[in-house]
Amino acid sequence: MKSFLPILFLCLNTAFCSGAQDLQEIYEAGLQAYKQKEYAMFLKHMQQADSLRSGHPVILQNLAKAQALNQLPEKAIKTLNGVIYMNANIDLQDEDFSSLREKASYKELLAQANLLKASVQKSKVFIELADKTLHPEGMAFHKESGSFYVGSVHQRKILKIDADKQVSVFYEGNALFAIMGMAVDQQRDLLWVCSTAVPQMQGYTEALAGKAAVLCFDIATKELLGTFPVEDSAAWLGDLAIAPNGTVYSTSGSTAHPAIYKVNRAKEITEEWLYLDELISLQGISFKPNGEQFYITDYRYGLFLVDVKSKSLKKLTNETLHPLKGIDGLYFYHNHLIAICNGLQPYQVVQFQLNEQGNSITNLEYLDKALPEMNEPTLGVISQDELYYIANSPWSAYSGNMQQIPEKLQQPLILKIKL
Repeated sequence: MKSFLPILFLCLNTAFCSGAQDLQEIYEAGLQAYKQKEYAMFLKHMQQADSLRSGHPVILQNLAKAQALNQLPEKAIKTLNGVIYMNANIDLQDEDFSSLREKASYKELLAQANLLKASVQKSKVFIELADKTLHPEGMAFHKESGSFYVGSVHQRKILKIDADKQVSVFYEGNALFAIMGMAVDQQRDLLWVCSTAVPQMQGYTEALAGKAAVLCFDIATKELLGTFPVEDSAAWLGDLAIAPNGTVYSTSGSTAHPAIYKVNRAKEITEEWLYLDELISLQGISFKPNGEQFYITDYRYGLFLVDVKSKSLKKLTNETLHPLKGIDGLYFYHNHLIAICNGLQPYQVVQFQLNEQGNSITNLEYLDKALPEMNEPTLGVISQDELYYIANSPWSAYSGNMQQIPEKLQQPLILKIKL
C-alpha cells in the first residue's frame, strides 16, 4: 500500500507518534540552533528528538551532523552507519561531515553506502500494461487458469491477465473503492480483495472518507459474491491473506487504529480481530503453510509473527544490519520472507532467511535493488517459485488536489523474479 509513514521525511503529526507536538518543537528548535551555529544546543535538541522518536533517518542524520560539529567523530560515524541502511542516498559529502573525512571508519562508511546504493537486478519484465492512468497496487494469481489479477487504485477496477498475457476487465464499478491487496483462494476458486476509499480514486467524495471493505468474487463467473464492509471508519485496509481453512484476514495501515481485521461471513462484515496499539501502520501479511501462524509487517517497527489461536504477537529478532522497517508487500516462501521495501532508499526487494523456529532473521539476499524502473514497488504474488510484483505504483504522480499528473505517469510495470 501507499507509504503513509514516509521514512525519508519528518512527519510530526499526532497520528505519527506520541508526543508529536513536543517532538516538533524540539526538532525545530534544533534546526534553529543549527542555523545560528549554536552547535551544542543543536546536539542537545537532536538527542532529545531521537529519544522521543528513535530510529527516524532524518532525525538521525541531523544527530550525526550535530555530533560531527561537536567533535564527536566516532559517535557521528556510528549514527551514520545506522542511517545508510535506511537511506543510502544521504549526502555523506556534506560539509558538516568534513571533520570525519580522514577517519578510516568514515571511508569504510562511504564504501558501504556505495554498496547499498548499487543496483541489483534478478528480475525480468513480465508485462507492461498500456494504460498509464491505471495505478495498480496489488495482484493475485489463479493456479488452475494461469491467470493474474491486478487491482487499480485510480480506476476502481480489476484486470485479468490470462496465460497468454491477454488483458481484459474482470470487474469494475461503484461497488469497488480503490483496490489494494488481493489473493486467490485456490481451493474454492474465489478472488478476495480489500478495497479502501482514497482521494486518488475516481469519484472520490468526502462522504466516502473512512469507507473500506473486503470483497469476494467467483473467478469462473466474475460474480460479486459478497461485500464485507468495515464498520470502523478509522480502518484503512491495505493487504489481506487467506488461511488454509478459507478465513480471510486483512491489515490496516491506519495510523489512528492499527489492527488486524477478519471477515465474518455470517455477519457479512469485516470485524476487528486484533487491535495492536503498540504498532503504527500495518502493511503486508502472509500465512505459514500450517495456517496456525502468520507474519505481518509494521512500517515503523518491523516484522512480527502472530499466533492465530492465542492472538499473541512476537517481534522477529534480526541478526543482520538490514532494518526490518519500510516493508510493504510480504510473502512467506520456504522458510524465507520476501519483502518489498518502499520505505527504504533505494527501493528494494529482499529475501530474508528465517531460523528453524521462524522467529528470527538470520541472513538476507537482495533480489532487486536500486532499479530505475522501481518507482515505488508495492505488492505482488508468488507463483510457481517466481515472485511477480508491481514495480511502479504511481502514488507520487498526483497533484495537491489528487489529480493525476500526466507527465509523471509511466506504463504500469510488473516484474518477475525466479526464487
